[in-house]
Amino acid sequence: MKSKILLIEDNALLSETVKELLELSSYKVVSTLKSGENIDHHLSLQNPDLILMDIRIEGNLDGIELAKVIKGKAEVPIIFITSFSDSQIIERVKEIKPEGFILKPFSQETLTTTIELVLSKFYTENENYGHHKSSNKMDDTFFIRDRGWLRKIKIHDIQYIKTEGTYTHIITESKSFTLRSPIKDIAPNLPETDFKRVHKSYIVNVNRIDAVSAKELKINEEIIPIGRNYHADLQKMIQKLNDSE
Repeated sequence: MKSKILLIEDNALLSETVKELLELSSYKVVSTLKSGENIDHHLSLQNPDLILMDIRIEGNLDGIELAKVIKGKAEVPIIFITSFSDSQIIERVKEIKPEGFILKPFSQETLTTTIELVLSKFYTENENYGHHKSSNKMDDTFFIRDRGWLRKIKIHDIQYIKTEGTYTHIITESKSFTLRSPIKDIAPNLPETDFKRVHKSYIVNVNRIDAVSAKELKINEEIIPIGRNYHADLQKMIQKLNDSE
């Protein structure tokens, strides 16, 4: 599922522009607000994964004051977008400890990179990480860090994922990516209907399996072992795929 973003910006033109940039980057904007009015309702009803908020907004509370209210009600990362960078504003912002801060004007690349870094850091450190990790999912893509870059990978291009020590390798049709992340941190980004753990060191895209036996399977001539504890579940998953075709 797409990461859900609540946008709070009182400038209608800018709000629409940011909304378009977010949607072009595969995020879902659950609502656009001009103020913090009825914020409880929006937090409860829409359960956003991230809030993108201007500091100067309509209503009795500015963005910094509203952020205080939100942080007292929900565990959700907040990124400020603002044209204000004077020392007084910065000191007030520091008290809130927002997860991100973007100065206007900004590019789509700056916006999306900041969002992905904030989502990754916040939900990795959050005690409910296992529950919230799905916020990093997208319909058919997700981002990984590759030598200082955030790279978007199409999920259906992944053939299998292999872990070696502290490194995990994501093998796609065209290339492989090596991450310093355990395989258990990558698994929540993958749709359970298509990906299956077949060994303590392997997750495979079942749609890419060319052949399977009792102890191993083959994907594009690569032989992958099947752990004894995983074989039965793999067979059930393959059968479900056959039945659905």
